[in-house]
Amino acid sequence: MGEPGAVEGVEAESKLGQLEQLPAIKHDEAPAVDAETGGLDRSCTYSTLMEIPDLPTRGSSGATIGMSKTERHTLGRYSHIDMGVARGMSLRKSLEGFGRLWRYNPATWTDEDRMSLYNMSTRVTHFQTFVSHTWRSPGRWKILSLSLQCGWHYGFVSWLVAATLCTALCLADVLPMPLMYRANVMGFVDVCPMGFWIMTCSCLAMGLGLMSTPLWTDRCGRSTDTCFIDVASIHQVDKTLMERGVFGIAGFLSISSEMRILWSAPYLSRLWCVFELAAYKKVNPDGRITFRPLFIEQAVLALMLCSYVFSFLCLFAQSIFYGNVIVLLLIFTVAWPVAICVLRLNFRQKHQLLSQLDNFDLDTVKCSQQFDRDFIHAAIEKWYGSKQTFVDFVRQDLKYELEKSLSRTRLPNQYLLLLLTPVLSLSAEFFLAAWKGGAPSDALLSFAVGILLGFDVFFIWASNLLMVYLCDVLAPRRFGRLDHLQTVFIMVLIVATLYVGSVESARAYQHSLAGAFIFLGVSVLSAACMSWLEGRSVASLLRYCRRARRHAEVEFGPEQ
Repeated sequence: MGEPGAVEGVEAESKLGQLEQLPAIKHDEAPAVDAETGGLDRSCTYSTLMEIPDLPTRGSSGATIGMSKTERHTLGRYSHIDMGVARGMSLRKSLEGFGRLWRYNPATWTDEDRMSLYNMSTRVTHFQTFVSHTWRSPGRWKILSLSLQCGWHYGFVSWLVAATLCTALCLADVLPMPLMYRANVMGFVDVCPMGFWIMTCSCLAMGLGLMSTPLWTDRCGRSTDTCFIDVASIHQVDKTLMERGVFGIAGFLSISSEMRILWSAPYLSRLWCVFELAAYKKVNPDGRITFRPLFIEQAVLALMLCSYVFSFLCLFAQSIFYGNVIVLLLIFTVAWPVAICVLRLNFRQKHQLLSQLDNFDLDTVKCSQQFDRDFIHAAIEKWYGSKQTFVDFVRQDLKYELEKSLSRTRLPNQYLLLLLTPVLSLSAEFFLAAWKGGAPSDALLSFAVGILLGFDVFFIWASNLLMVYLCDVLAPRRFGRLDHLQTVFIMVLIVATLYVGSVESARAYQHSLAGAFIFLGVSVLSAACMSWLEGRSVASLLRYCRRARRHAEVEFGPEQ
């Protein structure tokens, strides 16, 4: 969660006084435990509580009185689970109202608006996902990230349905086809009517499919999406409930199956974000930490927009400049260089993250309240033994885990699949035009094999893998003012690759069906080769990380 605002303290002297007056428990006796809830019995004395390890303990699910921040800090009960304020909501529900929950910092909301957010959550006993983020990063990128993570399949299915429906309506002469396509396939030469409906409608349908994510069933991914989101799970009006929620975060983390980090550049500079990371590794060692950097979905958006720009330019230029290779090359040089620049800038954030982990210093992390700082530092010292041990954990173990995670997900396969849709929509327009124009079945099959499968699926897949790999590897600045030469190198290589591939695929399918199958085979081999090289690069990185870790253990000794 983001760093909470100033929270009014709740006086705890009377409660502590009552605790001290209760019967003492001898040191050789086990601490009293509530048999129903598994939590600590209030008959425990202050001195006994101080000796109990800080393991997650569950308060009564019907409790209305929880531990104040002062009690937690004084008694060292940082991970006590306050079930009375454990509230969660559906992750996809947080995207309702165009992501209204994420778009504004809660500090700027009125009390009525804050209450409406709180009422979106309900009492829970377990969280599938604990969403960790900072309010210092723009909410629009979190909306984009969660929409693609939760709803990419809705977008893809919507695109497929729209493309199929438009094809059927055009074949039935319901939709007009005002453009022209000069077909030249295996001896079939004719001017065919062509439309723009598949391109336009499928593009809109994908966007609407992603925006419809909150309207579908209560699932996000493969399991239920009940999650902890700070602004809705923690009361934002009642100061006492807010305090119980904010300082009970470690307890909530202990009942979360996954901690999903929506990473952005300011994340590790906020002490409460660091606290969540520190707590989860100790109070929930079997839980799963998932890094979801916001720049991944930003890169996907940039590539999608550039792909659609390229596709629309090709569609309308086809009727005006048919057969002009110079115009085709200009279209390539307009669309893809922009995508490469944006992609390289986004992947630079990945290297910035690794640099942040390398240079992490707990004492420089920002926190607005001194009590919060003391509370978090004390918790870290109790869990890790010392602040330096935690710093070493971030610089070594956490960085190692993160490098593995990020190297596997330069772009997830589902996003690579979405990136194929603009060019597939473009080729579907040409295929439909040839079909309407009376092209023979073998000519249509040649087009489908050479273009729809050979170029649009496998060749574009291989080209995207190459582009993403180069933009990642060459993202850091290396040559000062001449750094742009790296971008130019990627541009020239990718534009040349796509241009040669498009020309050769057209030559292959126009010549013969056998030529189309040969191009398909070459494309499949190229995609397999790029996937193998990508896997090799990941394996090499992991081997490097293991060697670095062994070297650190030899030099500094194994971690305790």
